[in-house]
Amino acid sequence: MGCASNRNSDPANPEAPSGLARIDLPAPRHPVTGPRSDRREHPRIRAMGRIGCVETAGDRGLCRVHDLSDGGMMIETSLEMRRGDWARISFDGKQLLNARVTWRQGDRIGIRFAGPIDCCRLVRKLAADQWSGAARRLRLAVAMSAHAKCKFGSFITDVVDISQKGMKIRHYGDLPTGLPIEICLERGISASGIVRWSDDEFVGIELSGIIAVELLASAARLAFSPYSGATQQTLQAKRLVG
Repeated sequence: MGCASNRNSDPANPEAPSGLARIDLPAPRHPVTGPRSDRREHPRIRAMGRIGCVETAGDRGLCRVHDLSDGGMMIETSLEMRRGDWARISFDGKQLLNARVTWRQGDRIGIRFAGPIDCCRLVRKLAADQWSGAARRLRLAVAMSAHAKCKFGSFITDVVDISQKGMKIRHYGDLPTGLPIEICLERGISASGIVRWSDDEFVGIELSGIIAVELLASAARLAFSPYSGATQQTLQAKRLVG
């Protein structure tokens, strides 16, 4: 997902960053007015541990979604976001929601969508995709180096995308499917897994554990200069805990 800080000419959202496309979901068909004692405009539903991907003008990362409504949601992330900032949110890595930050308390952030959606329909679709196996874990496009080790030896590689359960690395050569492999990132994330697929340039790795959302909260913080060599201590430091 690319990031942009330019303004677009969308009359409904004159200040939104360019390239932010609204999600193709209809406005809610059910009443959206909550109890008078509730200051929120739209009633909210618990997200039950849903993971989202947030993209700002200068960064992107995974977040935890705490609740969701037709008008907005509350997320938890350490990503740099301030009140008034525009962002776009994705739950499936395909459709995007234009949104704006309305408040922040620590790592908890209130988000208001650019236009109302039918959140019940959205949640049902996400659940159906998950049950059918069509859903994929959200991935971050990154530019980072890593140290890889397998029975054929060790090598320095580039990680081009990463999720909680896998990553795609650059490798010019044949690594057989099912090959056990260890990957160490200089930021202290060390993971083991197996090769799921490979082609002439890339290798897909399925991890044996889950990378915590908090470690993938910022693609910018994951990125660093080319790998300078891993110490034995770094290779043994396992921070792959979900």
